[in-house]
Formats: sequence, structure tokens, C-alpha cells
Amino acid sequence: MDFEVCVMNGGRVVLGGKLDELDDFLIEILFNQPCFVSSKMSFTYDSGPFMKILEGEESIAVNKMYHIEQGNFIFQFFTSEDAIPFFIIAEGIEVFLSKTCVG
Repeated sequence: MDFEVCVMNGGRVVLGGKLDELDDFLIEILFNQPCFVSSKMSFTYDSGPFMKILEGEESIAVNKMYHIEQGNFIFQFFTSEDAIPFFIIAEGIEVFLSKTCVG
């Protein structure tokens, strides 16, 4: 699935995913009140882990680098193209699936 950053501002970041560049988005992932974004503007995801919320020692390590405010979640993403993950740090997340995607 190909993803791209559709919206990025102080109130939200939206990642949209589609099967190829001519398709409509099948999934939109909305991050509410982001405070940090380290991301490519577009990337491909094929298989394996896609996203996780960091906790414990991993969360502490990222917090030491970026000084994250309490009340935010650290979302870590993995792409098919890079061994280096990227992060979106935000207060919350919402996921919207296209009717095409869910049948």
C-alpha cells in the first residue's frame, strides 16, 4: 500500500493509504494535535509491522531526544523502503476506512 501525508498543520496530520497512485484513499489515519513529526512525505508499506505505540524504554529513549510533553503518544512507523522508522507524536489517533476497503 502506498501512503502519503495528505494534511500537516498544527491541529492534525493525516496519512492516506491507497493501493496505487491512481486509486482513491482506502484508509486515512488522522493524528490529533501533533507536537512532532519525523516522516517522509510518501512511502510504501508491503508487509510486516506497520505501526506501534512506543512504551517503556523505547519511549524513554525517544523522549530524551525530543523532550515530549506528557499526554502525547509516540507512534512509530516502519516502511518497506527504509530500515529507519519514523515518528509522529500526537495526543490521539483516528482511523477511517473507505467503504471499498471494508466491503
